[in-house]
Amino acid sequence: MENIGLPKSIKPRPYWVQYVSTYIVFFLSLFIGKIRVNGRHNIPKEGSFVLASNHFGYFDPFVLVHAIRRPIDFIMQKELGIELHFLFAPMIYGAILTDRNKVGPSTIKDSLKSIKKGKILGIFPEGGITSTILTEAKPGAVFIASKANTKILPVSISGGEYAWDNMLKGNSSIITITFSMFFTLITNSVMADETIRNSSKKQYSKISILSGLITHVRDGDTIIVGSIPIRLAALDCPEKNTTKGMIATKIALKFIGQAADCKLTGAKTYDRFVAYCSMNGKDFGQYMIQNSSCKPWKKFDIWNKY
Repeated sequence: MENIGLPKSIKPRPYWVQYVSTYIVFFLSLFIGKIRVNGRHNIPKEGSFVLASNHFGYFDPFVLVHAIRRPIDFIMQKELGIELHFLFAPMIYGAILTDRNKVGPSTIKDSLKSIKKGKILGIFPEGGITSTILTEAKPGAVFIASKANTKILPVSISGGEYAWDNMLKGNSSIITITFSMFFTLITNSVMADETIRNSSKKQYSKISILSGLITHVRDGDTIIVGSIPIRLAALDCPEKNTTKGMIATKIALKFIGQAADCKLTGAKTYDRFVAYCSMNGKDFGQYMIQNSSCKPWKKFDIWNKY
């Protein structure tokens, strides 16, 4: 079926409309298939927060509302082409529209307004429906959360990408939703590099402390905290495709699921924020230096920790 564009006038509907719609969605979701929810205890029972999720299929907003059972103001790209049989959802429920190539002031204003009202703001950081492979996250979720001084709840959805096709074929789907521990961003003023690649010029900049669970390890010096990629500052590990690199990655993998506190330096390299991280007071970089082939990268050790 041909996709059509979203109306330009869509706004989040009144709370009572969303609340009633939430329970309608809850019962409709039962026809999609079996929905498993992990980490439900991590969902705040009240108050506002930013919900950051991957986005593989049209049913993702439905299953998120099903799992949380509270109204969610979703941010949707206004240039989105949507199949007609799914258009009823944003029309009834409402949404905050944005241009994913250039977030305008109205999007930020409407997002902050939702959070101020104590509502949940739903964001798909990849900028829209992707394939079954995660792509680079855009910084909108972090920006809005820090601007509103609220927490971020990372969530992953698997199995939803096949739900529509399975339903048309008369097959049931198993969709798994996993909520990680929420994290907050605490703004501080500290000395930071302009970039990780050019440490000779230092400047004062606003940075944050990122606290959350380590959900993924890319290699010995790159981890994911919540849904945020972190490049461990001043740590130089062998490439992952080498024997020593694979050993370093294996050592780092033991920290998945642990709570980490990461002090962001203000620098960024590729999609990763640069930070010094610790778990229960144990410095991640120091541990990797002592237990693997990773070495301190003195040139970029702007806080002289190693």
